[in-house]
Amino acid sequence: MTIHRWSSRFAIPIMFTLPFLKNAKNKPPMARPNSFIVDACALTDVGCVRTENQDRVLLVNPARGQVNENWGVLAVVADGMGGHQSGSTASQLATDTIGSYYREHAAADPSALLAAALEHANAVLFEAALAEPQLRGMGTTVTGLLLRADRAYVAHVGDSRAYRVRAGEIRQISDDHSVVAELLRQGMITAQEAESHPDKNLITRAVGTKSQVQVDFIEEPEPVAVGDVFVLCSDGLHGLVDAQEIAAIAKGEDPYQECRQLIELARERSGHDNISVCVLAAREPGNSGAANVPDTRSFPRSAN
Repeated sequence: MTIHRWSSRFAIPIMFTLPFLKNAKNKPPMARPNSFIVDACALTDVGCVRTENQDRVLLVNPARGQVNENWGVLAVVADGMGGHQSGSTASQLATDTIGSYYREHAAADPSALLAAALEHANAVLFEAALAEPQLRGMGTTVTGLLLRADRAYVAHVGDSRAYRVRAGEIRQISDDHSVVAELLRQGMITAQEAESHPDKNLITRAVGTKSQVQVDFIEEPEPVAVGDVFVLCSDGLHGLVDAQEIAAIAKGEDPYQECRQLIELARERSGHDNISVCVLAAREPGNSGAANVPDTRSFPRSAN
């Protein structure tokens, strides 16, 4: 069996620097003891039913391995929607636009950067749909995670998800923008009823479908620490693999293998949708099994 994927992986140092002393010209900044390596992998799979993959994943390290707290690491999952291949156009255009925007503004305030990147992508998609009739109605979910210094930031539209795993405990950072999630929040249905609800796949927000988009922005209150694992995924994964199962696999020991295991588990359970996942692990410097893995960006990959 051949599984067609897009994949990207790197392991880079994130060093938290202390300010220069006034009389310490040309001396390098001092690294704090809690510096860590980000070991990251992103995979996407067409699944077992669909013939086209409308998901896209993105990992961006604009510093290309330089030790610089201003750059950080960006991960994105996008799940496109629309007929006649417009869903794949939407997710590809969104990730390309967000990646370019981030590279150009990487040193900006993260509280404004992430939301602005998604808003910019929304404008680009909406204008593209106006210009091309066959793209009318296209849109995509977008969930982005930025790790910078010792902080984690999430910007989110749609029902792709961001999780944080610490000491084996998993917590969903993002809120689903879907009809069923809203019914759950209002107490109108139970979690069990939500699993089989006829509107389970209807989302209430998307990037590109309207001229303006409301972006959820979350700054994680707890600093990132060695041992933390962040997981981004599309509904093709979280609709078939529950949070506790994700936590049991995504331990941050080998993000590439963990992404593979999560995708294979979803495929075993029908794989009726495209499946995408990013795993980012904060690890001790010098303790990364992928320290020498090159920055591959996004590229076609086949794996048996």
